[in-house]
Amino acid sequence: MIAVSEQVAGIVLAAGGSTRFGRPKPLLPWGEQTLLAHILDQIASLGLYDLVVVTGAAGDAVAQVVAQRARIAHNPKWKMGQSTSLRAGLRALRPDAAAVIFFLADQPEAHPEVAQQLISRWQTTRALAVAPRYQGQRGTPVLFDRRAFAELSALEGDVGGCVLLVRHSAEVAWVDVPCPPPLDVDTPEDYYRCLANRSLP
Repeated sequence: MIAVSEQVAGIVLAAGGSTRFGRPKPLLPWGEQTLLAHILDQIASLGLYDLVVVTGAAGDAVAQVVAQRARIAHNPKWKMGQSTSLRAGLRALRPDAAAVIFFLADQPEAHPEVAQQLISRWQTTRALAVAPRYQGQRGTPVLFDRRAFAELSALEGDVGGCVLLVRHSAEVAWVDVPCPPPLDVDTPEDYYRCLANRSLP
């Protein structure tokens, strides 16, 4: 568990239109629950100081899944790109959050241990950003110190926090993970592949 004094928050980006998939990905079945509910259960094990889910497309249905698990920030401008969801999530955070981890709502294979390693690395380095490298490949989730909040909020268009990782590469701390990155559920094929992986022993 994270000490409350550290005030590490989380933002789950769940506002996209799922255009490549054809229906809202956060609402896909995952065992006896939805994909988003599974991801929120994984995040809950971190004991974060604050947790916000950014909704957009299918906002009402996604909000029902979130229920009491997290606070909701609706992004009416979600069609204008991921930067608008970053901004909506950051605006909704408690004002004294010291750092935030951005999670994606379409990565059911993401393991909370990676996020915990990001937090531990930030606690010791206080780096501007902490990101995982899966077998040398940059991935998610990504943690940002509050010193990056204003710059993240100023981003425009369909870009995310990875822009800052490039822009401030000297201020990024890395966590090396000896396994492939979690799969994004972008297409039905991705979804069924993740389901197959879930059923493996």
